Formats: sequence, structure tokens, C-alpha cells
Amino acid sequence: ADRYTYLPYIGLSFGLIVLVRTLGNQPLARWVPGLAMGTLVVFSGFSVYFSGIWKDTYALWDRVVEHYPNHFYAYLNRGYAYHLDKNHTEALVDLNLAIQKNPRYYQGYDYRARVFLSLDNPEAAIQDFTKGLQLNPKQIDLLLDRALAFSQLNLQREALADFNAYIELDPDFPYAYFWRAVVWERLGQPANAIADYNQGLQLAPQNPEVLNNRAWVYYNVGEPKAALRDLNQALQMAPNFGQALFRRSRVRKDLGELRGAYLDAQAAAQNGYVLPQGYLEQLR
Repeated sequence: ADRYTYLPYIGLSFGLIVLVRTLGNQPLARWVPGLAMGTLVVFSGFSVYFSGIWKDTYALWDRVVEHYPNHFYAYLNRGYAYHLDKNHTEALVDLNLAIQKNPRYYQGYDYRARVFLSLDNPEAAIQDFTKGLQLNPKQIDLLLDRALAFSQLNLQREALADFNAYIELDPDFPYAYFWRAVVWERLGQPANAIADYNQGLQLAPQNPEVLNNRAWVYYNVGEPKAALRDLNQALQMAPNFGQALFRRSRVRKDLGELRGAYLDAQAAAQNGYVLPQGYLEQLR
């Protein structure tokens, strides 16, 4: 914000020093201290004045709205600030106004779609993401967000199409592969899911949650040793990961390692994972 003026003052001070050295003993040199003092007083006054007005993000945009009530950008940014603070009702009011004042700017629809997702309304979010993409097809993050909204509605084929389009444009974002892998799982195609987990992990290997997910795909296709390998690696990174502990317990149980399965189940419960009723008794 403009209240943070101390860094620009470094450049101003440096300029005054250079000016003094350049003038040397010339008559104009005696005016430099006064000029410096006057400049300091003026800008210090500005800092005090605007610090009082712009004490936070809302105060900043409230002031812009007060002086420029027809400028959509103020409503857009204040609305998104409300969204980040989980004040979704206020966010919708401002974002609706921003879109009303400038219906051709994609980001109003993008921000409002995020609010709709927070309000568990993926249908409305999809409509806004689609409108945003129509206005600015280069904003491919909207493809990713719309894919997640489609998946939330169990429209997996539509989600898959958006993930495919996104990955074609940005093949180096690991989470696109991780999220598409979940869609492949829901479509009953575990081999494709494993392939996407593999690709994503090449880009971002230090991810215990993804290793945990890939492990469960391996387990469900009858590869418990591969699942165990992934779970061991995940738990090396996150030793208190309750779900991974429980899943490793399940794998060890199927491999006949009942003592290890029991200890993992105990650790999972100690870390907040709710075990199925009677599960520990099965391992004794």
C-alpha cells in the first residue's frame, strides 16, 4: 500500500546525497539541507495522513468507493478481500456490483465463482468460470477451477475434458495431474490414475498425500507391496499422517503382518483417525 513509503525514501535520500556531492561548494549547495528537510516534512505528513485512512485493506477500498463510486475495480477488490475473510455475503454484494459496472471483465466472474464454491454452489461457480473463459480464454486457471467444480458435481467426463485442456497448455503443473488422477479413479480407470500420479510426482516428489492416494490405487488393483512402498515413503515424510497409518495397517493385515498392522492402527487412532468399529480386535 502507498502508506509504506519508507523504501522509496531510500532512493530519495540517495538522490539528495548525490546532489550535495555534485554541487560541492557552489552557492546552490546551501539550499540542499532546507530542501531535504522540507521534503522530509511533506512526505512524513503524507505517511501519517494516509496511514490513518488506509489502516487495512477494507479502509483502502472503502475510500476508493467513496470517491469513485462507479469504478468497478474497487468493488472487485473489496469483494475478494471479503471472500478471503470468509465474509461471503458481503463478497457477493460487492462482486455483483463489480460485474454490473463492468460485465466485460473476466476477473469479476472468476472471483464470484470462488465465492459460490465456498458457499457449496458449484453449479453457479461453473457458470461464472465459463463466462470468465469466454471473456478471456488465456486465463487457463479458470479451466482448472471449473474442472474441480465439475468433479465436485460428479461430472467426471466434463472435469476430464477441462483437465486435459489445461495440461495441454501447462504440462508442468503437478497438481493438474494429481487432480486428474482422482477423476480417473472415479471413472474406474486405475491405470490412468497411476500414470498421472507418477507424472505429477516426477514434478513434485515430496508429497505424502499423493503417495498415500497412489498407494490406495495400488492396493485396490491387487498390488499390496507397491502400496506398502508408497505408504512407507509417505510416512517417512509425515509420521503422524493418520489415514496413511490406517491404510498401511490394512496392507500389513492383508500381508499377514498382524503385529505391524496393530501398531499402525493404534498410531492412526492416536493421531485422530477414526478406526472402523472392532478393527483393533481383528488384529489381536
